[in-house]
Amino acid sequence: MIRAITSMDLEQVRRIFYETSAVQVFSSEGIRKNFEWKYLGWYFETQRHLFFVAEETSPLQGGSKSEILGYIACCPDTKGAADLLGLNPSLEIFRDLYDQYPAHLHINLATEARGKGLGSKLILHLEGELRRQNTTGLHLLTSPNARNRSFYSKNGFSMEVERRYNEAALLFMGKKLGI
Repeated sequence: MIRAITSMDLEQVRRIFYETSAVQVFSSEGIRKNFEWKYLGWYFETQRHLFFVAEETSPLQGGSKSEILGYIACCPDTKGAADLLGLNPSLEIFRDLYDQYPAHLHINLATEARGKGLGSKLILHLEGELRRQNTTGLHLLTSPNARNRSFYSKNGFSMEVERRYNEAALLFMGKKLGI
């Protein structure tokens, strides 16, 4: 089941966030907290209306157990989110593309949930919400060599632009949303 995130989900979402993060070691607690705020907390606090979880409920004796298997978070207007652009200056190098692809996403799945179509379902759910808001396009940033690139291509992110930020290559992947 895909549903809106609640405060009760945060601990499980945080576990998935760190489990799937490219950064696993932090030199201080402050750096770890800033990292979490930049890629997770900001979305939860400011864009909760576009933050969804994929939940699996298993029956237990005397009740049921719910487990979060993944999440997707979105900013519907990257260009207009000055505080986000301040947190993540690398977003500025793609500013010229945000009129066509204004919304951007972050998605993560627990390792055991990958390869089962759940990520595609989360993207489709988000796209439906964005279409209801008359959003014309969606984008994400990844690395040109990231293993997730084929997943995004399979899900219709066919517009690609590669640019450099400092010494790193970044890949913008965009998808038009028919409204």
